[in-house]
Parts: sequence; C-alpha cells; structure tokens
Amino acid sequence: MSKKKTQVISNRAAAHGQWELAATHALQSAARRTRSHPGWKREKLEASIREFGILDPLTVSGENVIVDGHLRHEIALALGFRSLPVIRIEHLNDAELRAHAIAANKLPAVANYDLGALRIELEEIKAELPRLDLTQTGFTIGEIDRISGHHLAGLYDDLDQPDEPLPTAAATAKQGDIYAGTVRPNAPRVRSSDLGRGACPENASRPALSATSTRRLTSSASS
Repeated sequence: MSKKKTQVISNRAAAHGQWELAATHALQSAARRTRSHPGWKREKLEASIREFGILDPLTVSGENVIVDGHLRHEIALALGFRSLPVIRIEHLNDAELRAHAIAANKLPAVANYDLGALRIELEEIKAELPRLDLTQTGFTIGEIDRISGHHLAGLYDDLDQPDEPLPTAAATAKQGDIYAGTVRPNAPRVRSSDLGRGACPENASRPALSATSTRRLTSSASS
C-alpha cells in the first residue's frame, strides 16, 4: 500500500513584499552581481524607460540592497530619477535573497513565445499607436518582420533557441593542388609538377611533349 505524500508549504510562501517609493541614491548594489548586460540591452531598456517610465518595481532588502533591478537602477541614476518604486523583502535571510536574485534573472529567460498571439499583439499595438517604435518591446526590426509574416514567420519558431553551428565537411585539398575550370566530384588533382603536361585534369596522365615534337608541330602549323 503506497503512502500518500503530503506537500508541506512554508507559511512564508504567503508572505509578500511591501511596495513603496525609495530614494534612488539610497539604494545600494549587491556585493556580487551574477549577471551582466550587453550594451544593446542597456540601450533598449533606457529607451523603454524614457517612453514608459519604470513600471516594474525593483526588489530590495530591508537594508536597501538591490536584489533584482541593478540595470534599471543604473539607468535611473543616469536619467536623474529622484525616487524609484521598490518592493522591500524582509522575511528572507541573506542566502535566500541571493537565491531569489538568481531565480529572478533566470526564470524569465526560459519562457517561450506564442508567435501567433505575439503577432496579433504587435499588429494591434501598431494600429493604435502608429508612432510607437516597436523595438521598444525588446524585439529587433528583423524579428518583428519575421513575426509579422514578411519573412515566413512560420519557419522562425526558434526565437528563444540559440543558433546551432552548421556542419562542416573535412577538408580534402592539399597544399600544391591546382584545379582548372569547374571542380567536379572525384576530379583528378593536378600538381605543380604536372604543369608541363597541360593544365587540364584530363591531360594530367599524358606524357609531356619533348622539344623535338614541339618543333615538328610548329613547322606543320607554319606550312
């Protein structure tokens, strides 16, 4: 008889952080940051903040140490924001906060897109806000074109998948090989030592003309 497992959930799972406004300069970066951001991402996020503001609160500890939202904080400082929306987490200890920081950065990265729903969303947004730059959504112009169907969006369902390297065949040419004309499969090689016999692969097996034979051919051509 199998025993039924009971799932135990900590009472702290029902806890939630407190939303508030915090002075931008009072927030401190974490001692160790496990994620870096390329320049293009910073540019996209800055353009989004300029257009919409900071709508996603930063997560901070009770001591004003940033748990999630370092890049938003850096951009806010550069743009002169005096205060930022934050969610203050005080029911987790230091190790739990650090674990949450990793999860907050990793979990959104494993999401997939429903390309059909995404295409409709982008089309409706563009219809209602024709002046809005859709690259502020985080997608590039090429990705938006592919999603909207201009470049066979159905063939591009791998926006979240890394590009796989193309298979490469082993090289068969050797130093000194010379190919004349169009290279055909299994065509005989012509080496530099065979140049006196003619440059064509078909002539590679023929003996070279002697000086006497050359003079005879020249005389016949002249007459």
